[in-house]
Amino acid sequence: MTESKQPGAYYTDPNGQRYENPAEFSQAQNPGINFEAMRQEAMRRAIEQINAQKAAIPQPQPQPQPSAPAPVYQPAPTAQVTKQVAEQVRVVRRNLTKPEIAAVFVAACIAVTGVQAVWNFTTNILPRIEIRSN
Repeated sequence: MTESKQPGAYYTDPNGQRYENPAEFSQAQNPGINFEAMRQEAMRRAIEQINAQKAAIPQPQPQPQPSAPAPVYQPAPTAQVTKQVAEQVRVVRRNLTKPEIAAVFVAACIAVTGVQAVWNFTTNILPRIEIRSN
């Protein structure tokens, strides 16, 4: 644990006693409890649990290599090939690059300007056009 650089940083009452480190503070708040011994016991139990979990996982046994000739290649059925190809597909999410952001911005500006131009033509210019028949 890191010790505080401020003197007397640990206290419960602003007008009461101040403690220099967390161990003194904990001991004063809970007399008769040895926190260091509890911490060491918890660490020992955690290590035992991890070792027990490692022992519970079966280790793969190396299989002996047969001295028989190499097997002849036989193509796999179509369903298995399709399944293998589907498992190899990886989807990777990434942030857009600056040129991609610029391209999206330009496309958005062109789209907005185009919509405004079409709206302006249909509401202002189109009604002014006269159709004369001779």
